[in-house]
Amino acid sequence: MDYLAENVSFETAESFLEKINAKFKLLVKFPKIGRGRDELYLGLRSVPLED
Repeated sequence: MDYLAENVSFETAESFLEKINAKFKLLVKFPKIGRGRDELYLGLRSVPLED
């Protein structure tokens, strides 16, 4: 967040952090969402920040 706030804008950094927090809340409710990434690590899943 510091990098974005210093190099882009505080508003951009704050918006990015809000998106991450919202995604974490979704992951808490639905931990199996996202794409399986067993080719990287067995059991790993990835979820895009934005759809």
